[in-house]
Amino acid sequence: MNWISTLIKVAGSVSPLTSPLVQLQSEMDSAALQARLVRLEDPLSALQPDIPEASAVIYSIIKKTEDASFKLEDDTYQRFRRALAILESRGHIVCAHRLGHQVPLGIRVSDPGYLLFYLCPRFEDGEKMRLLVKTIDECTPGHWLDGKAVARELGLPVPVVKACFDLYEEKGYGFSSREIGRVSYCGRV
Repeated sequence: MNWISTLIKVAGSVSPLTSPLVQLQSEMDSAALQARLVRLEDPLSALQPDIPEASAVIYSIIKKTEDASFKLEDDTYQRFRRALAILESRGHIVCAHRLGHQVPLGIRVSDPGYLLFYLCPRFEDGEKMRLLVKTIDECTPGHWLDGKAVARELGLPVPVVKACFDLYEEKGYGFSSREIGRVSYCGRV
């Protein structure tokens, strides 16, 4: 098929027969380029068509339960099992699988990057996220932020605040509390 494309480009619009083919080739090149751009802009969604919808379900559960760990209904899991398998294989979620059962005991969003850079841009208010980042950026060295209070004040799920605290800690800007049940951040720089 590539040889036909090459000949169409060579022949150009010299004859009435090739003119529509040149237009067709141009449209095909444009569509291929558009598909490549979509894959570059959103590589995760390009892996499996159900990932965006499965992610919407995951984020709605996180918002409702205020927890990054959850259980999906059996029919919901079955519907998104391929998308969830890809998310798990890439380390974005962890599933507690059981031998002899198709549906896991539970699922946990384990990757702060998936939460902050995939879920939040799609499903969270950008102004709330801007205020969260501003709050953490303005945290003075030695001052502790109460993540639950920040989440309540901004109307964000606690796991989003925790993921942001963890990201700032990973970059060396502060410390994220490891105490069970606490979500706190202490500025360092």
